[in-house]
Amino acid sequence: MSETLEELKAIVDNAPDGATHIDDDGDYAKYGGMYDYFYSKGLREWISTDTVSIDRSLSDIKRIIELTELLEDISALGFLEATNNSGKSHRDVCDKAKLILGDL
Repeated sequence: MSETLEELKAIVDNAPDGATHIDDDGDYAKYGGMYDYFYSKGLREWISTDTVSIDRSLSDIKRIIELTELLEDISALGFLEATNNSGKSHRDVCDKAKLILGDL
């Protein structure tokens, strides 16, 4: 998956209450307790099931959003520019950020 930041935000924003995961088809699931559930968009309710496949965790997607926004802020401030090298710690941050973001 390679959604944009806005697409990732939409996944989180559109999640029904209680959702913990989303699959590749955009269907939400809820895991935990004795039963697993998938969200029926047509019925707008959770349906108990024993055949839900876990694809992506919403908590992981939220963390990706946070880190991407942080790295975009770092880039916007010019910290990823080669001419703005303030020392080893700065270089380390730049190298790690470029590995994650690529060239913006």
